[in-house]
Amino acid sequence: MRTKPREVYAGAALLLPELAMLGTDAPRAAGQAGLGTHAHRDAWELCYIADGEVAWWAGGQVHEVGPGHVYITRPGEPHGGVDAVLHPCELYWVQLRVPRRGALPGLARRDAQVMLGRLEALRLRCFPASDVVPEAFARLIAEHRQRDELSPAAARAALHTLLTAVVRDHARHRAAQSRSGRRISRAIRAAIDQFERDPGAAVWELAEHAGLSVTRFHERFRAEVGLTPADWRNRRRVDRAKQLLRSGRSVTEVAMLLAFSTSQYFATVFKRHTGLTPGQYRQRMGVDER
Repeated sequence: MRTKPREVYAGAALLLPELAMLGTDAPRAAGQAGLGTHAHRDAWELCYIADGEVAWWAGGQVHEVGPGHVYITRPGEPHGGVDAVLHPCELYWVQLRVPRRGALPGLARRDAQVMLGRLEALRLRCFPASDVVPEAFARLIAEHRQRDELSPAAARAALHTLLTAVVRDHARHRAAQSRSGRRISRAIRAAIDQFERDPGAAVWELAEHAGLSVTRFHERFRAEVGLTPADWRNRRRVDRAKQLLRSGRSVTEVAMLLAFSTSQYFATVFKRHTGLTPGQYRQRMGVDER
């Protein structure tokens, strides 16, 4: 994962009045940056994960967003990070103000209404993005970083390119889901059920249970879920570990129950995803040491 300084533009630093915020960041450790409950009263937020994985919640659901995926929240919608943590990742985000009277600067009224209508019609919160999305984000950031008299026009063109790519990528993914989604979804569901019964199940076992080759299972799982099977499996184990730790189980017991090879490896995985060691998590939850 590349490291880069946090770069945020807001208020007078923004080139376009239709933007509420624009930024990029690459926290290197879970807990390095917090992401508590918040909402953007009159703005859409579009995020792109370039590297790493995050666990965010919105709309009453947790969404695990992997590299190459877009994540969207609507105006006024509360959202945040699971455990208020922003996990190690590289991400871009932009907040688009809700325009009045269906207008977007730089677009004819009809074109603006089509664009806004397509945004309103989005049904998926998280979906794979084409290469156009990170390219448009990079151009937006670049125009804000080194600006001249042409930067507002160039930034607006990049914004419109970004919005167009997002709605087209959403449509493309929905179409792919409709073609093969039922069979793949059943296969993924079967793999998930198998893991629930056996936390130690290997990825090849999950693929076999789903009736797919390991390569095909890996590809389709990542496209559907946003994470690799191994990353998803570790996140599920960490979620279950939290429950067991809160119930008073010792760190060693939890590591054994969830089929980690050693308690040290369990602690490493747990901290990677939560920013805390299992012992620190128990203390934060007010659980006595055993």
